[in-house]
Amino acid sequence: MPVYLQKRQGKKTLFLAKVVNEYFPGGYLLIKGNKLIGIEEKPDPKKVPSNKIKLVCDYFFDFDSLINFLKKIKAERDDCYEVSLNNIFKENKGSDYIDYTGYWHALKYPWDVLPMMNFFLQSQKNKIVLGKNVKIGKYTKIEGPVFIGDDTILGDYTLIRASHIGHNCLIGGYSEVTRSYLSHHVFLHRNYIGDSILGREVLLGAGACCANFRFDKKPIKSMINGKRVSTGREKMGAIIGEKCKIGVSSILLPGVKIGKKTFIGPGEVIGEDINEQTFVFKEKIVKNNFFN
Repeated sequence: MPVYLQKRQGKKTLFLAKVVNEYFPGGYLLIKGNKLIGIEEKPDPKKVPSNKIKLVCDYFFDFDSLINFLKKIKAERDDCYEVSLNNIFKENKGSDYIDYTGYWHALKYPWDVLPMMNFFLQSQKNKIVLGKNVKIGKYTKIEGPVFIGDDTILGDYTLIRASHIGHNCLIGGYSEVTRSYLSHHVFLHRNYIGDSILGREVLLGAGACCANFRFDKKPIKSMINGKRVSTGREKMGAIIGEKCKIGVSSILLPGVKIGKKTFIGPGEVIGEDINEQTFVFKEKIVKNNFFN
């Protein structure tokens, strides 16, 4: 048994805690002295009980006790686990926490993929990692850190910077991919992809681009459950679901999300999110029956 567990023999639960300097919509530790007395979920940003949040890593010395608590819960919402934790605290079963000081980033919103990607790319120390059978055209420039998967083709005069590109992709000539995550089987044709996330089998027609910057330099916002949420990023492009096709010369404005299996016709300017399996053509939005 690890030393940090041996020191906490007699406790029932052990949580991993992280100090935060900005508000995070999660569980905050309630601490009295050095004793953990509870966890408050998503408190008022102006009334946070501490500067420590609970990470998703809980250790139970007696797992059966948790199961017994869960069996007693009859919650109307999907929060049986959280209610059980609160009951453990109420019965004073003994809980403690360990401070975690390493890298951590929440994967709460889709754009959180980008800082996570950047973390793993930085571990390459500005290296360019190429998979098997990668083909690179004439006058192509790659600035690390970059990861490019197997059997991917980079056309002539392409520019790749600080990005992840999956396997079996075609980055057509004169395209630029900057600070973006591209999954597998992505096809580009003379496009600009900046600070964006592209799912599997996404295709962009010639001249289509992902705008990633506001003229007023304010943080980019994106819609979440009907509300505009700040991404905290000055540069943020589009998030495109798998099997989408974007027509020639179409423009996706900053922070836009495109649902999977959506087709967007040529010359469209998309300033709002588009639901999955949608067909946008001549400013009309209908269901995309291609996949039926």
